[in-house]
Amino acid sequence: MTTKKRPVTQVTTNITEKTNEVLMKGTEAYTKAKDRAITKYNNAKEVAKTKALETHENAREYVKENPEKSIGIAAGIGALIGAVIALIITRRR
Repeated sequence: MTTKKRPVTQVTTNITEKTNEVLMKGTEAYTKAKDRAITKYNNAKEVAKTKALETHENAREYVKENPEKSIGIAAGIGALIGAVIALIITRRR
Protein backbone atom coordinates (compact mmCIF):
# COMPACT_ATOMS: atom_id res chain seq x y z
CA MET A 1 0.00 0.00 0.00
CA THR A 2 1.47 3.25 -1.09
CA THR A 3 0.40 6.55 0.31
CA LYS A 4 0.83 9.70 -1.60
CA LYS A 5 2.32 12.47 0.46
CA ARG A 6 0.95 15.93 -0.07
CA PRO A 7 2.78 19.08 0.74
CA VAL A 8 1.94 20.69 4.06
CA THR A 9 0.68 23.85 2.39
CA GLN A 10 -1.86 21.89 0.37
CA VAL A 11 -3.13 20.09 3.49
CA THR A 12 -3.30 23.37 5.36
CA THR A 13 -5.21 24.98 2.50
CA ASN A 14 -7.70 22.09 2.43
CA ILE A 15 -8.23 22.35 6.18
CA THR A 16 -8.72 26.11 5.93
CA GLU A 17 -11.25 25.70 3.11
CA LYS A 18 -13.22 23.06 5.01
CA THR A 19 -13.14 25.18 8.16
CA ASN A 20 -14.46 28.18 6.24
CA GLU A 21 -17.25 26.05 4.72
CA VAL A 22 -18.31 24.82 8.16
CA LEU A 23 -18.11 28.36 9.54
CA MET A 24 -20.28 29.71 6.72
CA LYS A 25 -22.87 26.95 7.20
CA GLY A 26 -22.93 27.61 10.94
CA THR A 27 -23.31 31.34 10.39
CA GLU A 28 -26.18 30.78 7.95
CA ALA A 29 -27.93 28.42 10.35
CA TYR A 30 -27.50 30.91 13.19
CA THR A 31 -28.86 33.77 11.10
CA LYS A 32 -31.91 31.74 10.01
CA ALA A 33 -32.62 30.64 13.58
CA LYS A 34 -32.20 34.19 14.88
CA ASP A 35 -34.54 35.57 12.20
CA ARG A 36 -37.17 32.92 13.01
CA ALA A 37 -36.89 33.70 16.71
CA ILE A 38 -37.27 37.44 16.11
CA THR A 39 -40.32 36.84 13.90
CA LYS A 40 -41.94 34.58 16.51
CA TYR A 41 -41.16 37.09 19.26
CA ASN A 42 -42.68 39.97 17.28
CA ASN A 43 -45.79 37.92 16.48
CA ALA A 44 -46.22 36.90 20.12
CA LYS A 45 -45.70 40.50 21.22
CA GLU A 46 -48.45 41.68 18.88
CA VAL A 47 -50.85 38.97 20.05
CA ALA A 48 -50.12 39.81 23.71
CA LYS A 49 -50.59 43.52 23.06
CA THR A 50 -53.91 42.92 21.31
CA LYS A 51 -55.16 40.64 24.08
CA ALA A 52 -54.05 43.10 26.77
CA LEU A 53 -55.90 45.93 25.05
CA GLU A 54 -59.02 43.77 24.69
CA THR A 55 -58.84 42.73 28.35
CA HIS A 56 -58.38 46.35 29.40
CA GLU A 57 -61.39 47.44 27.38
CA ASN A 58 -63.49 44.56 28.75
CA ALA A 59 -62.51 45.51 32.30
CA ARG A 60 -63.47 49.15 31.68
CA GLU A 61 -66.84 48.09 30.34
CA TYR A 62 -67.43 45.75 33.29
CA VAL A 63 -66.62 48.52 35.76
CA LYS A 64 -68.98 50.92 33.96
CA GLU A 65 -71.78 48.35 33.95
CA ASN A 66 -71.18 47.02 37.49
CA PRO A 67 -69.66 49.74 39.67
CA GLU A 68 -70.82 48.20 42.98
CA LYS A 69 -69.40 44.79 42.17
CA SER A 70 -66.17 46.38 40.94
CA ILE A 71 -65.72 48.24 44.23
CA GLY A 72 -66.40 45.02 46.14
CA ILE A 73 -63.91 43.06 44.05
CA ALA A 74 -61.25 45.77 44.46
CA ALA A 75 -61.85 45.89 48.23
CA GLY A 76 -61.59 42.10 48.44
CA ILE A 77 -58.35 42.04 46.49
CA GLY A 78 -56.96 44.87 48.64
CA ALA A 79 -57.91 43.00 51.82
CA LEU A 80 -56.28 39.83 50.52
CA ILE A 81 -53.06 41.64 49.61
CA GLY A 82 -53.06 43.37 53.02
CA ALA A 83 -53.53 40.04 54.79
CA VAL A 84 -50.66 38.47 52.85
CA ILE A 85 -48.37 41.41 53.66
CA ALA A 86 -49.37 41.28 57.34
CA LEU A 87 -48.68 37.54 57.40
CA ILE A 88 -45.25 38.05 55.84
CA ILE A 89 -44.36 40.82 58.29
CA THR A 90 -45.48 38.86 61.37
CA ARG A 91 -43.61 35.72 60.31
CA ARG A 92 -40.31 37.59 59.99
CA ARG A 93 -40.28 38.40 63.68
